[in-house]
Amino acid sequence: MKGLSLLLLLLFLVGNYSCTKKEIIYENEHIEIVVDGNEPPPYSGITTVQIQGYVNRMYIDLIGREPTAAEREDATQYLKTHQLSDDAREDILHQLMITNDYFKRFTTIYKSELLDGVTNLDIQGRVALLNSLYDIAVNAGDLTLAQLYLREFDRMITLQNASSNYQNGTISINDFFAALINNPIFDDINMGSENFVNACFEGLLKRLPTETELNAAVSMVDGFSAQLLLTDGNGKTDFTNILTTVDEFYQGLTIDIYQLLLARLPNSQEMGTGTIELKTTKNYQMLQKKVMKTDEYAGF
Repeated sequence: MKGLSLLLLLLFLVGNYSCTKKEIIYENEHIEIVVDGNEPPPYSGITTVQIQGYVNRMYIDLIGREPTAAEREDATQYLKTHQLSDDAREDILHQLMITNDYFKRFTTIYKSELLDGVTNLDIQGRVALLNSLYDIAVNAGDLTLAQLYLREFDRMITLQNASSNYQNGTISINDFFAALINNPIFDDINMGSENFVNACFEGLLKRLPTETELNAAVSMVDGFSAQLLLTDGNGKTDFTNILTTVDEFYQGLTIDIYQLLLARLPNSQEMGTGTIELKTTKNYQMLQKKVMKTDEYAGF
């Protein structure tokens, strides 16, 4: 019996020692397999088809057409190589935004919204007509009428050159929109001072004026001194300048960008940030890029 007890005690001690040794080995092995920085790359689950869809959307939204097969392949490969980084996305967007096609589409979108889709040929025709009427008035000796036609001619020339001047950087985003609402075609579409004011508020500020604002704006447009949105003015040009420089103008542009690109309104944070950025930089394209670099826009 004593021999049996001694044997059991030895077996217990050996078993306990073996268990302890195994635990130490396990802990050492666990430590050895940890590799610093061994993290999966970002967007590893994004498929080639998804990236191609993103590229297609960029082209359609910015220049109004799908990319060619070669353009899609080049852009897709570039994004893959750079792991869909923000910088890579911005590079492609920038290349599209410096093309003539981009500015043609940009102008077409806002001509459609504010000028009922007036074409360049329509504008050229109006310019030629006003030039002829001016010559007729001068030849007839009616200098008062000639001056009227000359003012209308100048406004049409400003509209005609707005797109190219904006592309060249010789006018600001404010001047571009001022040209779209301060011209004879916009007057014809929105005949009468009250209709004109309402259309400007809706088109630029995305709301109708209050009764007080309407009365002040109509007086200003009709050539009387008035105060609108805390700014004094007299005449249609002053009214136009006020409406294209107030904070609500930049809010309106922010709304346009989010609706055009994401088919939704900006939330309060996006609205605030976008408005400040546009007011500070006057750079419409910068905010476009910011929205188009997001995963929400890309569909990732």
